[in-house]
Amino acid sequence: MDLRKILAKYFPIFFLTCTIGQAQFINYTKKEGLSSNNIEQISEDDEGFIYISGYYGLNVFDGTSFKVYDQYNTEGFSSEIACTLPLKKGYVLIGTLDKGLFLMDKYNQKIIRLKLSSFPINDLIAVRQLFLDNENNVWIGLQDGRILTFSSSEITRNTSINNTPIKTTTVANTNFAIKSFVKSGKYILAGGNDSRIIRIKRSADNYIIDYPITLKEINQVSSMNIIGDSLYIGTNNGIFQLNNLDGLDQQSPLLIDTPWKLKGSIIRSISVHKNNIWIGTEGNGLFKYDRNGKEIDHFTYVENKRNTINSNYALNTLVDSNENLWVGTWFGGINLLDLNDKNFEFVYDSKSEINLFSNIVWAIAKTPKDEFYLGTHGNGLSKYSPGKKNFVSLLKSPELKSITSLYYDENLELLFIGTWEHGVKVFDPIKGKLILNEFDFKILDKERIYTITKGPDNNLWIGSFNKGLFTYYYKENRLEKFQFSDDETLNNTDIRCVLKDTNENKLWVGSTKNGLFSIQFTSGGKAQKTKHYPVFKNSGQKIIAENLFKDSLGNVWILCRNGIGKINSDNSPIKLPFLNGGITTGMIEDSQNKLWISTYNGIFIYEPTTQKLSSILTEHTFSDILFMPEKDLVLAASDNGLFISTTKRSKQSHSHPNITFSKLKILDQPIKPLDQYRNVQILHKNLNYCDSLVLPYFSQTFSIDLNAISFSRESKEQLRYRLNNFEVGWNFSNTLSATASYTNVPPGEYVFEVQTSDINGEWGSNSRTLTIIKEKPWWATLPAYFIYAGIIILVIYIVYREIRDRIKIKQELKIEKIKQERESEIYQQKMSFFTNISHDIRTPLTLIIGPLEEILINHPLEKIVESKLQRMLKNSRMLLSLVNQILDFRKAETDNLKLDLKQIDLNYFIQNIHYQFSELAENKEIDLDISSPEEKICVIADPQKLESIFFNLLSNAIKFTPKYGQIMILFTSDKNYITIIIKDTGIGIPENEMDNIFTRFYRSKNNKHLQGTGIGVALVKKYIELHQGTINVKSIENVGTEFIIQLPVLTEQDAYPIHISITERPLVSSNETMGTTSSTKKATVLVIDDSYDIREYLKEILQEDYNVLTADNGKLGLSITNKRLPHLVISDIMMEGMDGVEVCERIKTNLNTSHIPVILLTAKNSMDSKIEGFEKGSDAYLEKPFNSKLLLTMVKKLIEHRETLKKKFLLSTSFIEETTPSTVDEEFIEKVIKIIHNHISESEFSVQELADKLKMSQDQIYRKIKVLTGLSTIHFIRLVRLKEAARLLADKRYTVNEIVYMVGFNNPSYFTRSFKTEFGVPPSEYLQSQEVNHE
Repeated sequence: MDLRKILAKYFPIFFLTCTIGQAQFINYTKKEGLSSNNIEQISEDDEGFIYISGYYGLNVFDGTSFKVYDQYNTEGFSSEIACTLPLKKGYVLIGTLDKGLFLMDKYNQKIIRLKLSSFPINDLIAVRQLFLDNENNVWIGLQDGRILTFSSSEITRNTSINNTPIKTTTVANTNFAIKSFVKSGKYILAGGNDSRIIRIKRSADNYIIDYPITLKEINQVSSMNIIGDSLYIGTNNGIFQLNNLDGLDQQSPLLIDTPWKLKGSIIRSISVHKNNIWIGTEGNGLFKYDRNGKEIDHFTYVENKRNTINSNYALNTLVDSNENLWVGTWFGGINLLDLNDKNFEFVYDSKSEINLFSNIVWAIAKTPKDEFYLGTHGNGLSKYSPGKKNFVSLLKSPELKSITSLYYDENLELLFIGTWEHGVKVFDPIKGKLILNEFDFKILDKERIYTITKGPDNNLWIGSFNKGLFTYYYKENRLEKFQFSDDETLNNTDIRCVLKDTNENKLWVGSTKNGLFSIQFTSGGKAQKTKHYPVFKNSGQKIIAENLFKDSLGNVWILCRNGIGKINSDNSPIKLPFLNGGITTGMIEDSQNKLWISTYNGIFIYEPTTQKLSSILTEHTFSDILFMPEKDLVLAASDNGLFISTTKRSKQSHSHPNITFSKLKILDQPIKPLDQYRNVQILHKNLNYCDSLVLPYFSQTFSIDLNAISFSRESKEQLRYRLNNFEVGWNFSNTLSATASYTNVPPGEYVFEVQTSDINGEWGSNSRTLTIIKEKPWWATLPAYFIYAGIIILVIYIVYREIRDRIKIKQELKIEKIKQERESEIYQQKMSFFTNISHDIRTPLTLIIGPLEEILINHPLEKIVESKLQRMLKNSRMLLSLVNQILDFRKAETDNLKLDLKQIDLNYFIQNIHYQFSELAENKEIDLDISSPEEKICVIADPQKLESIFFNLLSNAIKFTPKYGQIMILFTSDKNYITIIIKDTGIGIPENEMDNIFTRFYRSKNNKHLQGTGIGVALVKKYIELHQGTINVKSIENVGTEFIIQLPVLTEQDAYPIHISITERPLVSSNETMGTTSSTKKATVLVIDDSYDIREYLKEILQEDYNVLTADNGKLGLSITNKRLPHLVISDIMMEGMDGVEVCERIKTNLNTSHIPVILLTAKNSMDSKIEGFEKGSDAYLEKPFNSKLLLTMVKKLIEHRETLKKKFLLSTSFIEETTPSTVDEEFIEKVIKIIHNHISESEFSVQELADKLKMSQDQIYRKIKVLTGLSTIHFIRLVRLKEAARLLADKRYTVNEIVYMVGFNNPSYFTRSFKTEFGVPPSEYLQSQEVNHE
C-alpha cells in the first residue's frame, strides 16, 4: 500500500489518540477550603490522602473536602508547615519552621510534638525538608544547615501515647539551608542554598560527608530526582543533569558548568511519570520533557482558556499513586492534572473557551474533506479541523447567531443552514461566504428551521417550527409546502426531524406535537402515500419525536422526548423499555455495532446483542451526534463545546479508590479514639484502622461515614454498602462518599461491607469489610435470666398475696360499708338532734337578746354596766350566729338554703362587725383595721348570711394570727362587683392544702392544736355562691392569708327592703375607765421593805386607791417588778442584800422597767444619801417618819405625770421638733421613731423588722410601747406615719396622693380614714383646720 495513503488513513487517528485528553487542570483554592493559596509541599500517604503544607497550616484532602490543622484549632501545633513525610500506615511526620518536628498519629487522631535526642526539649528548630530512604531511615534537613537522621522504627504507638524522645543522630552541620534529598545507591545526596551537592555515606556508626558535585554559577538547589542512571538537579539557573551516577565514585569532584535545560529559569520541583519529567518553575509555568530532553508540553496561564494551570509559579509537584499530577503554586493554590490516558476530549471556541454561548453547539455537518461545520447558539457558524485544539467562528451575523440545523450537499458543495427564526441560509465553504439571492427560501425567512435533508426525490426537505414541511426543488428554484392531509393542524405542525429511507423509498418525518409520519415515494420520485402515527402501538403513549436514525440492519429508531422507540416489522412504531422519560436527541452506530445515543443527560452506549446500557458525561446536554467510520470517532454537539471520542475505548490503567471509614457516631454523638462514652471506651484506635468494631448495647442508632478517595471530577465510580445479617439489599450512593446509618440493630455479629464500582459500572473488584459486634444488654445475659426467674417467682407470690389480700379487703370493705351506713344513720340522727337543739336554743336566745337590746336602747346606764351588757349582747348574737350556721349547714346538705335579700349599708354593717371583734382582737393584741371608701356602698344580700360570712372569716383570721399581727378589712365597688378583702398576717395555708380549704369538715394538718369543726369556710363558700358571688384565697405560709369576695351589683336595688340593724356602741376601754373616779380598775403599787410592819402600814394607806403588791427584800421586789410591771414602786433604802438604791438603779437602767416611777424611803436624812438616790434615778425621796397624806399625794402625782407624758406624746402633731431626750424612756421612744422614719415609705415595714433592729423581742417592744404610749406597736407605727403625713401636708410641697405613698400607705382610702380618725378631719381639709386653730 502507498505510504501516503497509509499516513492519510492512520495519521489522524494517531493524532487524535495523542491529543484526546488534552491537559485539563482542576483548580483548588481557598474557595474550595484550602487554608492558603501558597503551597510549600505536597505528599501522599499509603491510604491515598493528600497532605498540603503551607504557612497557614496543614491541609489534608480526601477528594471531597480539606481538613485544616493549625495552631488555632490544634493545641501546641504550628501554622508554618514546611513539609510532611508519610511513614508506615497511620503515621505522618510534619516539619515546621517555628516549632520543630511533629507526629500525626492517625490511629488516635492527634498531633504531638516530637522530642529529639539531639536537642534540648525547649529548643525550637526549623525543619526545611524530610526524606525517607529505602532502608526506612528518616532524614531531616534544617534551616540552619544541620542534617539529622533516625530510624522510622523509632515511631511506635508508645511514641504517640507517652511522647518518648526519638533517638536522632546529627550527620552534618553545614552553613546553608537543606532543601532536597535523594537516595543514590549507597549514598544520600542533599542540596540546599549552595552550589555544592552533599554526599553522605554511612560507615559503621559514623557518617562520611563530602561534596562530589559542584554546579557552576549556582547558589540554590531546590529539588533532585533520579531517572534510571541519571540525576536531575533543579537550581536557580535551570536543570542540571548527571548522566552516569557511577561517576560519583571517582575521587575528584565533578564540576557541571552548563544546565541541561531551561537555563535562566528557577527550577522549584522535579517529578517523574512514565519516563517523562515534569518540571515546576518559578514564573515560567510547568514543563513536560522526555528523558532525551525533548519538550513535550509547556503549561502556562492563558486567559480565556478552560481548565488551564492558574499560576506560572509551579513551586512543587507530586505524582500520586492514581497517576495524578499535583502542582502546588504561588497564589494559585493547587492544580490537579489526571495523567491517565483518556478516550475523549472537549473542543472549545478559539477566542474564548470560557464564554458560555460561544461554546454551546447545536448541530454538526461533515464535508468529504473531513471538515466539520458547527452550528452554535450565540457564536454563529464555526468550523473545526481535526488536529486543532479549538474550533473557529466563521460567520456571526445577527441572522446566523443561533443555528439549529446543518446540511452539506456534496453535489453542490454547499452548506444549508437552518437558523433560529431567520429561515434557511446557504454558505459556500470554498468561497467562505453566504450565497445571496440564488435560492428562494423567502417563505421561511422568519421561521425556526429544525431539519434539512435530501429526500428520495433528490430534492431538499425542510422542517419548520410553525409552518410544517417544505420541499425545495433545485431545478425550478421553488419552495413548496407539503400537505399531509386535509387537516391544516397536521399541515402546520412542527417538524423536528426528517429521515430518508432508501431501502423502502420512504421519507420518515417526526414532530413533537403530532407524532410520526411516513411518506411513500414512487419509483419516479413522486410522493404518493402518507401515513400518520400519533402514538406508539404497544403503549399508547404519544410520540414526541426529536430525531430519527436508521442502523445497519435497517431498523428505524425514534428518538423522543419521553424515551426511545422503534419501527417494527409491520411498519408501526413501538416504545422501547429503556431511557424512559429521557430526552433523546440523536443516535449513531459505531464500527462495533454499538449505538451511541445523545440525550439531555449525557451520552448512552447501547449494545443490542447484550442489551447493556452504559452512560458517560451525564452532567452535560447533547443536541446532535455524528460518526466518522473511517476514523472510528464520535463527535457530538453539547453545551460544553464539541465532544470528540474514539469508539475503541481502551481499558484504562485505573487504580481503585481507597475506601476509608472516617467517622463513627453513636446516638448522634461523634466517637473519638480512646474517649469514654457512657463510661465505655468504644474505639481503641482510629476507625479506619479497625478490622472489627464492638458496639455497646445502648447503640440503638449508629452511623459510619464512608469515603472512597478519588480526585477525578469526571470519575464514574459509585459506592454501595450493606450490613450483612441485618439487611439483604445494597444501599447505593451516586458519589464516592456516604453516611451509613442504622437503627435498632439487634445484638449479634455482622459484617459491614462496602464496594465501589469501576468506571464501567462493574461491582465487586474493590471492596472492604468491617466486622461489627453488637453486644447484648446486661438484661439479656444469663445472670439476668436467673434474676428474671427469681422476679417471676416473686411476682407470682405477690400476685397470690394480692389476690388473697383483695379478697380480704373485699370483706373488710363490706364490713366498712355496713359501718358507714350505720355511721351515716348515726350522723343523720346527730344532725337531727343538733338541729332540734338549735331550734330549742334559738327561743331562749331570743328572750336574752331582745331584753338586752331594749335595755341598751331605752334605759340610761352607768358606763361599766352598759359595757357589760354590750358584751353580753355581742356574745349572745355570736351564739345565735353559730346556731344559725348549724341550721344552715343542715339546709345546705339538703339544698334547702333560701336567701332573704335586703339593702345593706355595707360601710355601717362592717363597722358593726368590726366592733364585735375588736375586743377579741385587742385581747390577743392584734391590730384589726378597716379600709373603706368615703362613699356609701350598698349591697343586696341576706344580712344573716353576710354576717355569718364575716364571723367565720374573721374568727379564723384572729384564731390563726399570732400576737402583734394585723387583720385588715377592705372593700370597694365598681360597676359590676363589690369586692371585700379580709387580709391577715397569720400562719398562712400550705400550698398543698389550698384546694381543700372549702371542703366540708376539712381541717389543716398544721392546725390540729386549734379547735374547729371544718364547716365554717365551706359554709361561707355556699353562702357566697347563693349570692351569685365568688370567693378566692391567696396565701403564703408564715406570711399571711387573703380572702377575696366578689358580690354582684344588682340592678333595681329599690325593689329590696332596707336592712335595719340595732346601733351598737363600743365597749368602754380600759384607758378610759382608769382615768375616771367611777372606774373599778386601779393602778398597781409595789412596796419593798424588809420590815413587816412598814409593809403592812403602807398597804393600809394605799389599798383603798391602788392594788398593792409587797416584797420583803430587794431581789424579790425586782423580780416582781419585771414580771408585773407595776405603775409605781416604793422601796426602803436600808435592806439586807440588795438595798433600795440598787433596786432603783436596776429598775431605771432596764429598758423594760425604766418608765416606772420609784419613791425611796429612808431613815437617813443626810444630803449625800439623797444625792445618791436621785443619781440612781429615783423620782422622789421620803424620810422616815413620813406623812401618809404626803405619800399619797406623791404616788398620785407621779402616776398622773406618767399619764400626762402619754397624752403629751399622743397629742403632739410632730416628732421632729421635740426637745432632746433626757430619760431612758425618751431615748427609747426617740430611737424607735428614728427607725420608723428611716423606713417610713416602706409599706411592708413590720413589727418583726422593728424588733430585729432594736434587738428586742416583739413581746418586749409591745409591753414597752404600750406602757409608754398606751398604744400597740402596730398602732404606734401607724401614728408615726400619720404625724409625718401631717407634717408633709403642713409643708405644702406634696399632694395628698404623693404623701400617701411617701409615708408607707398603699391604700389611699385607708389612709384617709386613719388620718380622719387621728386628726378629726380628712387630709384634704387638714391645712384649713390648722389655720382656723391658729386664728
